[in-house]
Amino acid sequence: MSTAAQAYFHEAKRLLDELPTGELDAIVQAVLDAYDRDSAIYLIGNGGSAAISSHIATDMSKSTLTPAKRPARVMSLTDNTPLITAWANDFGYDQVFVGQLESLMRAGDVVLATSSSGRSPNVIRAIEWALEHGGIVLGLAGFGGGDLARLAHHCVIVASDDYQHVEDTHLALGHIIFRSLLAHIQAG
Repeated sequence: MSTAAQAYFHEAKRLLDELPTGELDAIVQAVLDAYDRDSAIYLIGNGGSAAISSHIATDMSKSTLTPAKRPARVMSLTDNTPLITAWANDFGYDQVFVGQLESLMRAGDVVLATSSSGRSPNVIRAIEWALEHGGIVLGLAGFGGGDLARLAHHCVIVASDDYQHVEDTHLALGHIIFRSLLAHIQAG
């Protein structure tokens, strides 16, 4: 294995070992609670975080659909390109998630925001709106957490300023959240 690969895996392992597991447990519990009360879970993010949000939502939505159990109500707000560009064009990019939440979110629903920097204006505006309207905000961040960590009810902050390591870790966290939800549904 190359030196670059060894260094990358070494850093990835360090970041996983140092995750704040209490915050992860709180996020998992909030997702399980949302499922139990039949609340919706909306995922948001930009760029790589949008891809992660879409991936997590796909896992949580498709894989919880079983004949004997009620599926999770999950939607990534990053996936409707025509709607995102319409909001961006007509009202500004900082409104692309708020506009969607306004028509979808109800009090008690969950917004799971993924932002490596924790400072993306459209993500921050959306979580502020969600908080003002009774939403539960969960976050996955890096780079010290930014405003996302300050505003979210619970936020896992990956202790890195490297986008690739933060994004890799966020995807692993998404899989943990998904697998916890699936086990909860199957046990119920």
